[in-house]
Order: sequence, then C-alpha cells, then structure tokens
Amino acid sequence: LLGTDLSSEKSSHNVPVRSRRRREGIVRKCAPLLLHQSYSVRFCAGCLILQTWRILDHTDAEVFVNILLRPYLRYNPSLGKSTPLSHLFACLEMSLSGGIVEGNDIEMQRRETVTQSQNKNPELDVLVKLARVLLVPNTEHASRMPKWYESFQKYSDLYPDLSLPLFSLGGVSLQSVYGVNITASTNFSDQSFIGTDMISTSIRPEEQSGDVDEDIVVGILSRTEAKIAASACKGEWGSSSVIDGIAPENAIIANKIKALKIPPLSPNLGNLITDSGAFSGFDVNMSMKTSWVPKEDNLIASTTLSSGHSSSVVRMAVSHDYSFFVSASHDGTSKVFELRQMQETGGEIQSSLTYEGHTSQQEFSHHARVNDVSILEKSHSVATAASDGSLHVWKVDMLPSNPNQTPTHKRASSVSGLGTLRRVFHGEGEVLAVSHFNTQSASIITYATQRGNIHSLDLRSTRHPFALSLSPDLGYLTDMQVGDDHNWVVVSTSRGFLSLWDIRFQTMVKLWRHSRNSTIKRIANASVNYSNGGRNINEASRPLIFVGSGNNEASLFDISAGDCLQCYRVLDPSLSFIDQAALPFEHRSVPHLESFDVPSPRSPRRFSLGGALEMSVTKSSNKDFVNALVGSISRDGPSYLIAGSSDRMIRYWDLNSASKCFCLSGLGRGQAPPNFEQINHDGIFQLFLCRHRPLPPARMTESGNVPLRNRQGIARSDNGHSDEILDLKLIESPSFGVLSSSRDGIIKLWN
Repeated sequence: LLGTDLSSEKSSHNVPVRSRRRREGIVRKCAPLLLHQSYSVRFCAGCLILQTWRILDHTDAEVFVNILLRPYLRYNPSLGKSTPLSHLFACLEMSLSGGIVEGNDIEMQRRETVTQSQNKNPELDVLVKLARVLLVPNTEHASRMPKWYESFQKYSDLYPDLSLPLFSLGGVSLQSVYGVNITASTNFSDQSFIGTDMISTSIRPEEQSGDVDEDIVVGILSRTEAKIAASACKGEWGSSSVIDGIAPENAIIANKIKALKIPPLSPNLGNLITDSGAFSGFDVNMSMKTSWVPKEDNLIASTTLSSGHSSSVVRMAVSHDYSFFVSASHDGTSKVFELRQMQETGGEIQSSLTYEGHTSQQEFSHHARVNDVSILEKSHSVATAASDGSLHVWKVDMLPSNPNQTPTHKRASSVSGLGTLRRVFHGEGEVLAVSHFNTQSASIITYATQRGNIHSLDLRSTRHPFALSLSPDLGYLTDMQVGDDHNWVVVSTSRGFLSLWDIRFQTMVKLWRHSRNSTIKRIANASVNYSNGGRNINEASRPLIFVGSGNNEASLFDISAGDCLQCYRVLDPSLSFIDQAALPFEHRSVPHLESFDVPSPRSPRRFSLGGALEMSVTKSSNKDFVNALVGSISRDGPSYLIAGSSDRMIRYWDLNSASKCFCLSGLGRGQAPPNFEQINHDGIFQLFLCRHRPLPPARMTESGNVPLRNRQGIARSDNGHSDEILDLKLIESPSFGVLSSSRDGIIKLWN
C-alpha cells in the first residue's frame, strides 16, 4: 500500500537486515485519481484511502498516508475509524462537480488548483494531468467530422511513412475532427505549425466537402511542419522547442486520444438531429398509433413495371423520419421512394432516385444483386449489401422544407441527390444481411457474409469492434436481427437453427433448432411490452423474436429460454372442415426449440453428409413459407403480427383475439374469407389457426369483370401480388400503412 518493504532478509551470518528493494506504493499511484472527473473512479480511490486509514493507527496514517495525499488536499482531514468518504472529498484541493457533465461536446476539463505551491513536484503535475478526462461526443451531436479528414485517414493508413493526421495536424485535428475546445495560439503565423490557413489554401473548396486528391494529402503530411508536430507528440527531444508554445499540451491531448482510442466526430450521414439536439422528423399521431388497424384489401398506391424494378424486391427500409423508403432488388439497384409523393400522385409509386453503385463495378456488373438494405439510425444514409461481396454506405441528400408550406407538411422535405460514403469488400462470398445501430460513441454496421461470418464496422473510427463466426454445418445464414438494447444479435439459418450471441462478450450463448426442421426464412424483433390475459412481459433485455418458417407458420419465441409464446399457422384447405380435436397432432401442437450445445472452435461437425442431404429433402418438402414479418406488441395499443407468405397472401394476426384476425390481401376472386380460431394449451401457450376454404370451381366464376352469381355491377379488380411476398414494412407518417414487396418486382402500399 505504502511502498515500504517491511520484510526481512538474512545475511550470510543469519543476521536479519532490511531489504533495500524500492517499491512504489498503491496509495501513491492511485492518489491522483481522487481528482478524476468520473465519480466511480473517485469513489474507488477514496475507498482505498479510507481502508488504508483503518488499517493503520493515527500516527502511522499521519506519517505514511497524509504525506502522500498532501499535494491533493487543502487541509489535513480528521482521521478516524469511521471517517466518511464525503469528508475526504471535502478536503480535496481542486473543486470538482459531483454530477454528470451536461452537453455532448468533447472538451478538456481544465481544473485550476486553489493554492499553487512554488516547489511542487513536477511528477505530480503529470499525474494530475492524467487524472483529467475527455468526454466523447455521442452520435447525435450536431457537429460533424469534415469530409476532407477521411482522405487524410485513408492515405495515412495506406502509406506508413506518413505522419498520423491526429499528430501532424495538431490543433486543427483536435478542434475540427475531435471537437476538443483548445486555446488558439497568439503567435500562430510566426511558428512552424500546420493550421487552418494552410489546410484551406492547400485543399480546393470543392474538395473540402468531398474526397481530397492523393497528391495533396501526401504533400501536406510530408511537410517539415507535419513531421515536427508528429515528433513533438511522440516526445522526441527538441521538437517542442521549435514549434508553437501550445503544441506540447496539444501533444498530451493527442496521445491521450490515441491511447484511449477515442473516436472522432461522426461523419456527415445526413443526420436528423438539429443544432438544439431535437429530432427532426414527422409528428406521429400517437392516439391513432395506439388504435390503428389496417383495412382489408385497401390498396392505396403501387409501383408499375415501367417505374419500378425489373426483378424481385427482396427488402425495404423506411427512414426514421418517414420521409422516404429504400428498396433492394435483385436487378442490382436500390430505389428511393418519397412517402409524401404517394399522396400527390394518382395511386402510382414513382422512385425519386436510383442507386446503381453495385452494378457500376465492371468486374461484377453482370452478377450483382442487392440482398439487403438498412437505413442508419437517425440519419438519411443507407447501407446496401450485394451478392458480389460488397457493402456500400451512401447518403440521400434532402432539400429543406418550404417555410410557406401548411403546418401539416411543414417538416416535409424532398430528395435531391445521393452520394457514396464508403465501400467495403471482404471477399467472403455474398453479403446476405446488414443492420445498423448507434451507441454513445460509435456508429456500427453489422453485416453477415456467405461464409457465416458476422462483421462489424464503426463508421466513426473505421475500426471493427467485433466479429462473430457461425459453423458451416448449421446452414447458410438467412436473416439477422440486432436487439433493441444493442446487446445481443439473433441469426437464423437454412437448416432451422437459431443462434443467440452476446455482442458485449462476442460469445454465442444459445443455440436452438426449430422443431419443424425447415428453413427459417425470416425473423423479426418483437417489442418487450406484452400483455395478454394477465400475462405481462416487461423485461428490457428479453429477446423476443417472431420466426417465419415452413408450412406457412410463424411463431413468437423467447430465444433466451427457448419458450414458444404463441404460434400462427395456416392450415391446408383439405383440413378446413375437420374439427380441432380431429386434426393431426402436428397441426394442433405448438412448435418448440431443441437446445444444442454451443459449439467451440474445435468442435467436430454436427452433421454428416447423409444428415445434410436428409435435411435438404425435409426442407424441400415444405410447401409454403412465411417470408415477411412485421409486428407490434404493446400494452397500450393493439398487439398484432402481419405476415407475408409464399402463397401471395398478407395476413393480419391479432395476438389477443382470433376474431379480429383477417386476410389483408391475396384472396382471389370468388374466394371466401378464411376462418380464424384460437386454441389454448394449458392456459400458457396459444395457437392461432387460419382455415381457408377450397377455391370454387372455375365454372363458378367468369374470367370477365361481371360476377356470375348476380351479374350486377363491375367486379373489383385483384389488388394482390402476382407472386410470393418477400418483405413488409410499417409506416406511421404522413399516414399509417403497410408496404409490401414481392418477387414480381412490385411494391404496394396498403392502408
């Protein structure tokens, strides 16, 4: 504790002598932490001092402990066995704010001592500086990293001989890139130092908001001033004496940023956060949200073959301010559709922009398919994953709203253009799924490849925070969902496996297999607030997942425990007139998850070649699959699941009452509405069944527009999709509705 070695050693004559080994005590090392900005750190350091006081008597504590604490205390505290921690904090030499620092700016907490000692040990000054802390700006901060700095980072990593821009740019890097509030030099122009003036004169105005030419970056980072500034940050002798007087302090801050791996400011992703910190988006009618239920076969708008995609639309993503949505198609393009524009056209959805970045790469131009799309949280940037193994991040530029607009559309804005921000290529086959989430200090994209690897990319620091790997014998990855609390991720496979990963520890914690042994086509997050018949689920970290599988079946699972909470099944028309008790057992039982041991890196393959072929035959025997899922589970509003299947139907399942379920789209002309019923299993599990009656014979319906039965009026046209449903999304503004996409390349909006 005190750095005093009281042990004895024996000489050659067996005479005890005091050891001459010098040790630095823990109290001396941890005493500067009493001035740390974090209360947790100060609390732990204070507890160490108090415990040391309790071990020693009054005299020893005064001689050995207080002398080490004297540089940090205004006056000697009264010692005792029951001295409170607050009494120690009251004696500190520097004033500390006990609460959390307000605001998101990154700044150096400069603290001035109450009394300055003329003969203070210089080593203590260094320890006090180490006790200062840097506050990291979160991802919602209004300031953004300048675009030109990304080029400096790129080429400094490409050429190891160049100086790090964090060091060589000095105060420019700290202020513009990391947001540190530092004092400007008074004699800046007379010193050898790279500053804002040199950056502005070396980089053309059009390049300051985009990519900077390689020769310009290499020329700036190779200047003598850059090398001297970087040498000062590395502590090389003599460098600090020839540059600006503030550079040594900047060097301390820069080294601290590098050591703590503090990320720079967020790049300009088209964020939806205003300068005041408010979220810039549409106002959602909360009363309507808690009571909204879609209508049957109420089509509002649709794309056409001429204005839409030429191939399957496999995924869609809606911006968080509901200003636009983006599609991902197997024709290799992604289209941007404005939601506001749908109300101004006569039922036709027209795209505003088309992103062709994946097809523009010559080496993959004939094979690229866009497999998934995700919109970055609280931004207008989009991440698309393609079959050529590439991941692109691009931004949708929006024009500000017209101030002369009506209050209803006051915040509406229009799409004006797009630009590519980043391209990633791993060479691990197709990128199958992509997702994004923000933390306080990172903007992380997660994406899964064909080899079963789940990668991550921090857009702020360009680092890879974690990487997960799925065993190949579990099947290829079909879908991936990140938890709402950003602590876990669930992955589904083609062989019916569900794996639960803890992102914090980068470990697979659960491995399950669906009892149907069929491909799991889609999984979707479910809300944690659930109320049904007195059963309440309100656990913030409980992973509830909707699972869509074969036999036209969807289920709600608690992945952490493997429990099936509810099941939603569509029966074959041949079973429409059979009583519940007479149904085959597999049609009136709920599915379950079979637990498997979590594999280790050296675990053998779980399935032989024969077992894999058997699973492939079982998978092919399933007739219909649930390909799209979107739901909401809430105490205040309706709890529902909307599912789209390969039978071209969209069904609305009310999780509390079978009588409120219906078929939203897909019924053919003359086909009777299905019957929905509910089966309770021991008062715990619930099974919802949908019974479709067989289609009427062709002789009972005409191919024309006049109904055969009564020959009155014009028959309603078939609004449904002509091929299987592939994705569903909810929109809440400017009006509530459901977006659906299918293999026929058509996108439809339902109210």
